[in-house]
Amino acid sequence: MALLFILSKYAWPPILEGLKKREETIRSSIEEAKKTREEMVHLRNQFQKEMTEAQQQIPKLMEDARKKAEEMSNEIRAKAVADIQTERERLRRELDVAKDQALKELWESAAQLATLISAKAIGRSLSEDDHRRLLDESMAEMRRPGNN
Repeated sequence: MALLFILSKYAWPPILEGLKKREETIRSSIEEAKKTREEMVHLRNQFQKEMTEAQQQIPKLMEDARKKAEEMSNEIRAKAVADIQTERERLRRELDVAKDQALKELWESAAQLATLISAKAIGRSLSEDDHRRLLDESMAEMRRPGNN
């Protein structure tokens, strides 16, 4: 009985105190684990919700990308057509200028040849002024409507 008295007075209070601290530590660890688990479930649900939303946006994003690609293709095509048309017009103008220049040179050569033939036929040479005047008259006559 003396042993029981000594143990109950000196040994049991520290043992009970240690057991209560350990029980409190285990209880708080369990509570913390429950909170962590709930937080993880919440985060997982939130992640799944965001993934579902992202997957639902994929078709819209693909459609937007397709439309933008089509618009860019149309813009590039329109620009190419415009560039080709501009180049055609430039080439036509150059061709018209070259044609006019060739016709002018041809008529000048024809006029010179006619002048030489006429001069030989008449038996005298034309002066430079006569030659220029005849050339201008011939060119003016050729430019009149109906002489092309």
